[in-house]
Amino acid sequence: MNKDRCPVCEIELDTGSLSTIPLATPRGNQQWARCPGCFSFFALAPYDPELETVHTRTRPWGMEKSGIALNDDKSPMFQAILRALSFYAPKGSALLDIGCSYGGFLKLAQKEGYNGRGMDSVPEAV
Repeated sequence: MNKDRCPVCEIELDTGSLSTIPLATPRGNQQWARCPGCFSFFALAPYDPELETVHTRTRPWGMEKSGIALNDDKSPMFQAILRALSFYAPKGSALLDIGCSYGGFLKLAQKEGYNGRGMDSVPEAV
């Protein structure tokens, strides 16, 4: 059977009859489809964590020197997120940053009194 579910609305799909859209990405050519129910786009190939790690290591946010520099550049955005977050989560709350790269947001969050933890596909970034 060639049935699957939309990753967004979870309606059952016949992936063999979906029209696909080829996308050239930094990870190579990928086939994407559009859900006829919710109209979201999604990749047809399964997620490959090893391929993602290899790819991320070639991007600026996956390299130590430029990843740390990006943290500095993003500092105003991180501060704005922390100000907004303070309305919903008091200091001392636990934060989890998925895709934390070199931890710029987590460092600022910890300075503000949050208990921050992070994970990233590039172990050396964490």
